[in-house]
Amino acid sequence: MRDLLDFALENRVALIGACLALVLAGERLAPALAWRGGRPRLSRNFCFWALNFGLALGLAVPLTAWASGSALDWRPRWLEGAAGFALDILLLDLLWYWWHRAHHAAPLLWRFHEVHHLDEFLDASTTFRTHFGELSSTIAVRVAFFLAMDISLVSLLVFELAGTIVATLQHVNARLGPPRLGRALSLVFVTPSVHWVHHFSADEYKHCNYGLIFSFWDRAFGSFKLERRSPGTGIGIEGTPDAPFAALLARPFRRRAEGPAPAGR
Repeated sequence: MRDLLDFALENRVALIGACLALVLAGERLAPALAWRGGRPRLSRNFCFWALNFGLALGLAVPLTAWASGSALDWRPRWLEGAAGFALDILLLDLLWYWWHRAHHAAPLLWRFHEVHHLDEFLDASTTFRTHFGELSSTIAVRVAFFLAMDISLVSLLVFELAGTIVATLQHVNARLGPPRLGRALSLVFVTPSVHWVHHFSADEYKHCNYGLIFSFWDRAFGSFKLERRSPGTGIGIEGTPDAPFAALLARPFRRRAEGPAPAGR
């Protein structure tokens, strides 16, 4: 088991790439909904992927390497091993929940996160549609949390690998199983049907489903909502159309009248 974990961590970039390729191929063979947006939309999303892949190599990798040698080392011995690993995963997922929720509550953070929600159709490529400003701040916050909570490097790398794969599956345009199974899994995990609601454009779906891996954070903090997705369900942000790649990169920096962030979209 340890050898398998070591292999997965050493080859996580290749595993993530293989997962994305398989999901993209699978959702085109058996899509849940008719495709929208065509090649221009996919081109935009893969431009984001290429930009963020370079940023991850140039920023996340060296920062994580530095942080791994600068741990505060305050944890007691009983929190090592399986107990410590489980606690690390829960803490990192809880951090993700509140950091994601902050992006919907704070106008400055929403400016960057809005780019992800402007996608008017959901598929695996939506996973990697993240503005470099949001990714940079997320990397910094995660590294700071990693240091402060004395989280193990293995836990961080496993969480990032699992989180990326889970997030890809959450956006996928394919049926991953019978609805009954999805409802059962949603009691603990953030399934595609749970995360889709987070992207519904209607205002009634504000403030919901911020979790990454575990759905019980949303349940505990009153932000859980489960609704069925249908071909007529609007995706994106009401009244704000998608834009070309260059315009999306510049959008957070444009002057605009500041109001409350449209939380929950």
